[in-house]
Amino acid sequence: MKKNKLHNDAGKAYLVQNHQLNQAKDASTLIASGIKKLNKTADQNQNELDELTASLEAILKSKGIDVSNLDDVEVSEDIEQFTAISQVERETIKQSTPEISIIETVNPNDTWSAYMSNVDDYMLKYELDTEVDPLVQLLPPEVAAKLLNDYKAQFGDKKWNKWDYCAVGLSALVAILTDIFIVRIPQDKMIDGKLHKGSPITKFFKGQSKKIMNPGEDGSQYHKWMHKAQQSMENYAKVPYDVSVNRDGNGLSEAIPGLSPKTHRLQSLGHDPILGFAVGVYDIMRGSLTGFGRNGAFMSVSNSNFQPTPNIIEAFIRQIAHLLSDIPTPQGVPAPFLGVLQSFESKSPFRLPQGNSGKLGEQVSYNDLSRYMYVNGYTIEHFVTMSLVPLIVELSIRTYYKLAYFDTLFPSRDVYNPKKDVKLQAMLTFGHTITMSGNVVKMWLNGWNPTAFNWAEMLVLIKSFYSLYKMNQERTKDIDQYLLDGWKSISANCVS
Repeated sequence: MKKNKLHNDAGKAYLVQNHQLNQAKDASTLIASGIKKLNKTADQNQNELDELTASLEAILKSKGIDVSNLDDVEVSEDIEQFTAISQVERETIKQSTPEISIIETVNPNDTWSAYMSNVDDYMLKYELDTEVDPLVQLLPPEVAAKLLNDYKAQFGDKKWNKWDYCAVGLSALVAILTDIFIVRIPQDKMIDGKLHKGSPITKFFKGQSKKIMNPGEDGSQYHKWMHKAQQSMENYAKVPYDVSVNRDGNGLSEAIPGLSPKTHRLQSLGHDPILGFAVGVYDIMRGSLTGFGRNGAFMSVSNSNFQPTPNIIEAFIRQIAHLLSDIPTPQGVPAPFLGVLQSFESKSPFRLPQGNSGKLGEQVSYNDLSRYMYVNGYTIEHFVTMSLVPLIVELSIRTYYKLAYFDTLFPSRDVYNPKKDVKLQAMLTFGHTITMSGNVVKMWLNGWNPTAFNWAEMLVLIKSFYSLYKMNQERTKDIDQYLLDGWKSISANCVS
């Protein structure tokens, strides 16, 4: 058997069905030919029999025998043996009769995978040629083109062209340059005696936060209004997880190791911009603090200074107000999911800058790494700055995709499902992968400063890989079910 180049399940199934139909066609042709020969022989035999009958009647009449009473005449055994078909004649008839074998079929099973297993066995048994796509090989060009276009419209086209690669590469390049020259690091930092400049955008955000916290007499009306709003939310949104030190009277039922004013927002998961809407709301309703200790241990302790808030809507509003009031403060709010790193006590690949010279020390744990990153400006303001990188990739590739495939996407929008467009998701995933690789170069240029790591791009990359996996699974499931229904319909029609 030739090497199997046909990997598409639909193509395999079609090839097997076509082989079965060809066998049925050959068998029907053979049967038709045999029936035609049989009819011809029967006509000849009937003519000869009619001639013999006429001759016999003539002979009997010449001897004075009444042919109308022959039904009462007994035929002797000798005559029956003489007129019976001999064994030689039987063999001759058998040899002239076409031999038709039973056509083997592959019937649809309950699942597509089980059906495809039978298809593979059938292909191996009959050594079917899989070198050529049966859709192109056996169908007229216009029919094959229509089927392929319908397939692409319903399930999306996964094939890339050179412009697709160029679009992905260019968008990733722009994103990498943005990461290196604009996103940079949260703040100016000395590393190994070299000063690395912080991001101008993050610096702008931090400057706005300072003006909101201290607008002064000469501050703008906007900053004064924001300052009053921040103060109002801070006074309203007192929460049980906002404890900064371990001391008598803080209300905690158990001390949180390493709790300090600089790191308490990182340690309490209620301050996480995303996890806070689950953990923070839970803490407000329960009257507790949930987070991590300095040793990486996960803890959830009650706070006797706060009464639980049973109303989930009120707890949700209080959570939003508290996060908003914390954003412009000097310590800010940590980047999403950064606090989860505290649970890992294993060694990270990073060494942290030590002292004024920024000389790198020994490798530290992920727990220490997350605390260092947060204290050195890895807050929600810099996370917004970092988000420019994945935003560039998403906007560039999606815009190109809509423009390049306008004719194929929009006219068929009644069947096109963007949530199942595997090609678009594959392009996005590839673009984010290249961009994340470029972030390694940026970290090298910044003396392997961990705050040069683009946390936002990493989160989007993880989400992108997961979406691609799920999309492939759903697409395969839909195609398998579509094909299985089709083969069942074909099988039912053939049987009927």
